[in-house]
Parts: sequence; C-alpha cells; structure tokens
Amino acid sequence: MDLNDVTVIIDGVDKTRMIEICDKHGGFYYIKFINNDKIYNYNINTNRVRIFNNNVKDDDVFTYLKKIAKLNPLKDKKDGNLLLKKYNSIRYVPEGSVLKRYLNASINTMAIKASNDYIFPFGANNSQIEAVKMPLSIK
Repeated sequence: MDLNDVTVIIDGVDKTRMIEICDKHGGFYYIKFINNDKIYNYNINTNRVRIFNNNVKDDDVFTYLKKIAKLNPLKDKKDGNLLLKKYNSIRYVPEGSVLKRYLNASINTMAIKASNDYIFPFGANNSQIEAVKMPLSIK
C-alpha cells in the first residue's frame, strides 16, 4: 500500500508518518513502524486501524484555501505560516463531514431535507430562529 495515497489511523491517532510498511493480507493489516523491526498485525474486524484514501490533494477549493493561507501573516516562532502548516497536515476529509460538503460543490447542490427539528444549543430569540428556518425551507 502506498502511504503517500492513504492516511492510517490507529486507535484514533494518525500514525501515517510513523509507518514504513502497511499491507493488507487476508483479515489483517500488517504494519511496520519506522525504526522498529517488529511487524504488528491488526485484525481488520476490530476497527483499531482505519485507512482513508487521501482525498484533498487535487481538490480545487482546498488548493485555493492553501494559496490564501500563504498570505496569512500569522507565524510561529520559526517564521512558519501557522495556517498553511495546518492545511498541509490535512490529507483526507471524512466523507460525511461538513468540510467535505464545503469542499465538494456537487454535494452542496443536493436538496436539503427540511425539518422542524432545529438545535439551538445556546438559546435563540424568535428572529434568530426564523433566520435559521427560512433558508432551510427554500425549495
């Protein structure tokens, strides 16, 4: 498996950059970490290992956001661009996430199902409630 094309999450932590080899055979993932000769095997059915195809490298919107981030003046102690570093660390976007909907215009054109179930975790007055309901009810 080409580790440049995937992100490997083990026990909820991105370990991709720590992995030298990751292969799938039968019902197991076989993973060898950098600077460690031991090969670890993970049963696919335990869901301890999740592998995602990197899906942001050719995305037009994401590329645009990275270009804009280069202009951001916020730097770290080593004069690195903080926002750009964050964007460069993102290798995949989960399919059901809000960010995936934002980045993919074709998903955004899908009809949004209107619902009367609105959540206002910090409370809202009548005008705020109507301001949320109105754009969601447009068909």
